Amino acid sequence: MLINFSCIKEVYFRFTEKQLVFVNYEKDQVLKFIDSSLNIQTIEQYQFRRDFREELWFYGGTGKFYEQYEVSFRPRGNGDLFFNIRLQRELLCSLDIAFFTYSTRDVCIDSLPDPITSITINGKTYTNVYLLKMYSDNNFPNTNDTATLYHNKQFGVIQLLFPDRKKIVRID
Repeated sequence: MLINFSCIKEVYFRFTEKQLVFVNYEKDQVLKFIDSSLNIQTIEQYQFRRDFREELWFYGGTGKFYEQYEVSFRPRGNGDLFFNIRLQRELLCSLDIAFFTYSTRDVCIDSLPDPITSITINGKTYTNVYLLKMYSDNNFPNTNDTATLYHNKQFGVIQLLFPDRKKIVRID
């Protein structure tokens, strides 16, 4: 028996408005951050992808296409600051962020608390800032070593605040 799937209508599921808050970076960006020791690090983008992926099942494609986004940065020169964000529309817990030696774990964007309306970081005021709990990659699943990532739609990653109050802050 031959099954014909030519009648499948393609449907595209795009990011929701709340998910788009985490789609901040465009192709070929370079970012600068400063740490608590006043060391400035420049990181450059080496991967950028924003497209649609078809949902597959046992007999082939379903005609359902889900938006996905991934961007990665690496240090220019001798730095040790890496950054990656991956977002997939099809999953409820779809946001993965890795920054320095910390990363998120199963972030469900739709269940995030409301953002901070306004906050001043390093002398600059940012609006609608989300706070995300980050876990040390070196000690996972030990949840005692956590940091807080500050993120908004306009700038993306703004700051990573460590438990000892040291921080890495975006300066560009």
